[in-house]
Amino acid sequence: MCHRHQSKKEVIAAMLKTAEYVDAIDTITIKIIEEAQC
Repeated sequence: MCHRHQSKKEVIAAMLKTAEYVDAIDTITIKIIEEAQC
């Protein structure tokens, strides 16, 4: 599913505010891969 840039920025910002950087990076990587497949 494709997301608007604003939505992606908000999601990334929310994840980076957490202490779980590894999980955030994994999630961001998955989002980038999904976006590339659109």
